[in-house]
Amino acid sequence: MQQEESGIPHAPLIEAGWRLQAWHWGNGYATEGAKRVVRYAFEQLESPEVYAYTPLQHMASQRVMIKVGMTNTGKDFNYPKIPAGHALERFCLYKITR
Repeated sequence: MQQEESGIPHAPLIEAGWRLQAWHWGNGYATEGAKRVVRYAFEQLESPEVYAYTPLQHMASQRVMIKVGMTNTGKDFNYPKIPAGHALERFCLYKITR
């Protein structure tokens, strides 16, 4: 799927993502999982880059991205599956390269 179709910059892309139940927050699980995804993407898939994105308000997820070595691309976008005007509509995009 091309970016024009998905609404996500640089699509198609390899994404590192995580979702944890609240009682697991703060234990480093998201960071450890994201590091392993990045390593797998580079070593096994030979991907030149890996992306992650989250709503602008999700600072904890942005901290995970930074801990993994990702940098903010500055290419914020409206997530296509969230209704226009919703508080969580705007996302930031982070990236790490080999």
